[in-house]
Amino acid sequence: MFNNLINRHDFTRLIWGIRYGYLPLILSRLTKGHLERILDAWKPRETKPSTWWMIRLFQKRWNRFQSGDENTGFRDYFCSVYLSGRRNLRGLTLGCGEGQKVLHWARTGLFAQIEAYDLSPERLEKAQLMTRQSGLQNCIQYKFGDVNRLELPEGQYDVIFIEHALHHFSPLEPLLKKINDWLAADGYFVFDEYVGPSRFQWTDRQLHLANAVRALIPERFRSHVIDGRTDKKIIRPSRLSMILKDPSEAVQSAEILPLAARFFQEIEVRGYRGAVLHLVLEGIAHNFVTEAPDALSCLHFLFQIEDFLTQTGQVQNDFAVGIYRKKDNRERREV
Repeated sequence: MFNNLINRHDFTRLIWGIRYGYLPLILSRLTKGHLERILDAWKPRETKPSTWWMIRLFQKRWNRFQSGDENTGFRDYFCSVYLSGRRNLRGLTLGCGEGQKVLHWARTGLFAQIEAYDLSPERLEKAQLMTRQSGLQNCIQYKFGDVNRLELPEGQYDVIFIEHALHHFSPLEPLLKKINDWLAADGYFVFDEYVGPSRFQWTDRQLHLANAVRALIPERFRSHVIDGRTDKKIIRPSRLSMILKDPSEAVQSAEILPLAARFFQEIEVRGYRGAVLHLVLEGIAHNFVTEAPDALSCLHFLFQIEDFLTQTGQVQNDFAVGIYRKKDNRERREV
């Protein structure tokens, strides 16, 4: 309907939300403006665990795709391969959140200073507290700022890194141009991102495969985190529901890789799956936190299915890490 602006699932989910106590939250979203909804979506709050990020076994899987070694994360891989021998670097990160990822970069010992920006005062406060506790407050400088309004010195930063925040930024074109300008002549732009369909507008094929794979999971591992049901279908959210929940979510995600190739010199892009299991495990991931043999066996089976579907081209990588170099103005004009 109107290119999926709204769909019949919106009404089903509204009734479901009312039944499980989400009516005040739903009503508050209707009365808030664009920026207020974004800030509300990113307020630190206690939530029930429901996504694949919480399953420890995935980290080794992602490491293998990102670095070639299940025991080496992407940040460590990048630093060892591309920053070997360098010290006293100047770093910049946008959308730093509560600071956990920034701290990992600071602990490498390669950076004299990292500037970290975010739009959420609550998250910045948590980041500052965590950084003081770690003793790295002299390395990281947290700042409040809207990425679309930042004016920073050209050629200032050796590394600009963004982790799971770039898909929340729009418009992308002017921001990526500014990031390229902010990089030093030998600087790197690095990201770890969701790069799948914008606004989570999954393809029909993707939805069909994800639901078929979920149906293969034993019922005891399919109970939903909120209502315990085992028959929930994976659906394509309406664009309106995405905008009301968080106007920034996956706003231009499908454009990240094409635009990055346009504005930067591509060095490495490594996909790490997600087109199937990201959907399949939403709401049921808590069933796999246990490392019981039957849960692990089921996960390895799911890994094999997603690998096969990706390798045969039936789905694409919806998540990727990218390493890019600065592109000068003459190169950009030639693209």
